Amino acid sequence: MTNPFLCLLCGPRPKEKKDVTKTQGPAQGPREFINPDPFESEAAFEAVKAHMANVGRDHPERFKTVVRLGAFEAARHWLEVNYPPPHIIETLGLCPVPIPLDNKRIQDVRPGDAIIPTTDTQVYMVVGQREDGDVGVVAMKMVVVPPFEGNGEGGLSMPKAGQYVDTSEMKTAENAFLMFLRGAYEMEQLKSGCTAIIAMGVDMSIIEFKPTEGMEEFPDGIDVVMRKVLGISEEESAAGRKKIKERNAN
Repeated sequence: MTNPFLCLLCGPRPKEKKDVTKTQGPAQGPREFINPDPFESEAAFEAVKAHMANVGRDHPERFKTVVRLGAFEAARHWLEVNYPPPHIIETLGLCPVPIPLDNKRIQDVRPGDAIIPTTDTQVYMVVGQREDGDVGVVAMKMVVVPPFEGNGEGGLSMPKAGQYVDTSEMKTAENAFLMFLRGAYEMEQLKSGCTAIIAMGVDMSIIEFKPTEGMEEFPDGIDVVMRKVLGISEEESAAGRKKIKERNAN
């Protein structure tokens, strides 16, 4: 069953209602991605939003836990929708590169400086068939849970759509992820470039990692669309992972 809290973190909902098509497959086109929308109606979305506002006001520590876990679940769900079986999605763990909070350069961070706690980060890897036909890493995603902000009622509030788009915080996260990916490439854990996805709050940066050039925008651009999505069951996901592992073993 889809956790409704994670749906608040998958991405902003469209301001205007649009016709959407239910699908279990990936978006159409090489640079189009789906923001999954499991809510049956705007009323259902508003109900969950109101509930989370109450939790943030009355139970701030519980709110932090729910939002943190919801962000990690949302990231994996987003990958499962956009990279369905036979792709394999692996959780690599925490990001070891410090993400400073004071616009300081990453290489200048010292013990005691304000940084995003490593427990508020998570890195995922997607393995599948690449455009060159080989099986390898096609995408890497890093989730960053930003510092929780207070509201006027003394509680905590959900991040807002667009809050981290084109900000210094997002750029710092991108630089930290670039250092992580370059380190993986230098240690030959990553054989070539891939799609790099950075999620912060409800915002997302989708760019291309190239080992020599770094992070670059896709030359043909990307499209992110919101669609009703039928969830992929755990059985289907496990079957897909088993199939590709067996194929690679032969």
